[in-house]
Amino acid sequence: MRCYKVLIIVVLAMVFAAPAFAQIGEDFGDAPDPGYPTYAASNGAFHAFTLAYKMGQLIDGEQDGQPDSASTGDDLMTSDDEDGVTFTTNLTPGSTASVAIDMTTCQSGGYIDAWIDFGYDGSWVEAGDQILFSAWAPPGVSTVFNFPVPAMAVPGLTYSRFRMSSNGGLTFTGAAMDGEVEDHLVLIDNGIEEWKWEQRPDLSTTGIDINASDNPPNPFVLADDFLCEAPGRLTHIDVWGSWLGDNLPFGGDPTAVEFILSIHEDIPADESPTGYSMPGELLWLWIFMPGEFTADVWQGGIEEGWMDPPEQYMFPADWTCWLYSFDIPAGGAFHQVGTPDSAIVYWLDVQARPLDAETLFGWKTTLDHWNDDAVWGMGMEPYMGPWEELIYPPMHEMAGQSIDLAFRLDMTSGTDVPDEVTPMQHGLRQNVPNPFNPKTTIHYEVPADGSHVTIEVYDVSGRLVATLVDGFEPEGERTVTWDGLNSNGEQMATGVYFYRMKADGIESSKKMLLLK
Repeated sequence: MRCYKVLIIVVLAMVFAAPAFAQIGEDFGDAPDPGYPTYAASNGAFHAFTLAYKMGQLIDGEQDGQPDSASTGDDLMTSDDEDGVTFTTNLTPGSTASVAIDMTTCQSGGYIDAWIDFGYDGSWVEAGDQILFSAWAPPGVSTVFNFPVPAMAVPGLTYSRFRMSSNGGLTFTGAAMDGEVEDHLVLIDNGIEEWKWEQRPDLSTTGIDINASDNPPNPFVLADDFLCEAPGRLTHIDVWGSWLGDNLPFGGDPTAVEFILSIHEDIPADESPTGYSMPGELLWLWIFMPGEFTADVWQGGIEEGWMDPPEQYMFPADWTCWLYSFDIPAGGAFHQVGTPDSAIVYWLDVQARPLDAETLFGWKTTLDHWNDDAVWGMGMEPYMGPWEELIYPPMHEMAGQSIDLAFRLDMTSGTDVPDEVTPMQHGLRQNVPNPFNPKTTIHYEVPADGSHVTIEVYDVSGRLVATLVDGFEPEGERTVTWDGLNSNGEQMATGVYFYRMKADGIESSKKMLLLK
């Protein structure tokens, strides 16, 4: 009998002291390796588990670590079991943050050891990286823990590791007799406390991604309104969203998509034929091609719903929230003109065109409610209506309530870029028709005694497209026609263009929309 006991002890020691012998029934992490210790060969963290002893709702088993740049490799192995950890505040250098550990389905409590790579140096070895030291998490509830974010934390995306066990005292490597390990990609904020406008994403189970893709036969376009109380050029736009089923274009490229963003005037509810506010005249439009924006994982390991408006809803539908960031050169940026004493409402439209027709992108909801609800339409950008209200669907716990969408705006003020909406100084008129296809007429008036006049057409990025007038013209009213061709005789694409007149030392500009 003594020999058998010795043999059992030896076998257990081999299983829990040597990761190379890891078997099914053990839970590994999925932080990137090389870099972080995740593989068994790197002495990565792993736990023997039972279904009743876990964080969150799920747990699964792997034969080895599942490294992934988004820390979602474990989720993709069998099921999304990284649902036990939720950051409930921003992680800003020098602040106190908080994280919730879900133990609602755990039959006994456990101790939490956790690390965040605040220096983004590929390790959790620095003393300040450990945020929880054997913190007790009782069974049957979700417990929130507070922790400091070092002032020297490097802003940007980084990685965290959470381990739950019956005894605690774990490091970020090696074996544990029970419990679970979860790795997460997290964002350290850059310390910007105020954006021009910000509606943060709902990362709880009430969050929904609303179809914003133009895939035929149902091309969806979404819009939400915002308030301008300070003049300036909107040079940065962030949009939060997810891919249906976490199915990225071409199997893993989140940038294989075109985005069309536009800004519209507001039609207030009391002036709208629908009874609710909605986008009006198109003021600005920009088409962002792959390579002209960035895509970063904002939060993984979440459960979100999906909706095709008006109320086709499924849950769960995706597990990763992405942040898409768009920078606009000041010369092509929209110039908002509201002031504190005369605030102006604008609308932001978003439509995605995935290059992989088998994928769908959704714009994520927010719990930050302002003004009326967001709206949706079915058509291609630039979209002029009709618009319908976005309402939480019947199967949702917030059924019937208004939906708002997650985005934020930043602006540059005081630029030396001439304003495209300067008052008319020498009679530059709006083109007719507008929108137009295939040609439009521009009316203008030359100052007294005549002047050297130039009228040029620019695209939204500030590139010169065509020169329509360049020479001396006598006083009086004139017209010139643009046929939508550039200086090389090539047909220009659908979009917003600016035409600028210079005469007698004065400039003014206006917008026009080419629709094909």
